[in-house]
Amino acid sequence: MGRTGKGMNEDSGLIGLRQFVRWVKQGLILTCLILILIVAKLIYQAESHFQKAEQAVSEQDWKEAVWHYQWALRSYVPGLPVNREAVTRLEELAAQWNAAGNTEQGLDALRTLCAALYSIRSLYQPFPEALRRAEESIQVIQRPFSPEIEGATGEMQ
Repeated sequence: MGRTGKGMNEDSGLIGLRQFVRWVKQGLILTCLILILIVAKLIYQAESHFQKAEQAVSEQDWKEAVWHYQWALRSYVPGLPVNREAVTRLEELAAQWNAAGNTEQGLDALRTLCAALYSIRSLYQPFPEALRRAEESIQVIQRPFSPEIEGATGEMQ
């Protein structure tokens, strides 16, 4: 009995097996292409913001530099060197400003670094050592401005 279209074959039913496999393959290919485009966009954004930050530093436009370093870090791709460089540059700027006595600008850079690091957190925290250092530096800088409270009565020292 030959195949005349009335019997069961692998392409019969709501959708056939071959059609299903083809859809799955196309879906996987499309998903991979979308992921590649997203990663490429993030890499481009990170590199672009980093270059703009470096330009702002050379022009001594510090507020703009911090803003662009932040966005170079927020365009996070695991293993991308420019993300690490943005962290390093923000730490260096904060240390430079704090050493010069410009603690407000230093605190701003450290808070921006912490905010950017928290914003890229997912299943793991990228650059945890930088986050720890930034938080410790913020506490050290703010400590002289915070009154010490003694005991459970809340008496000031």
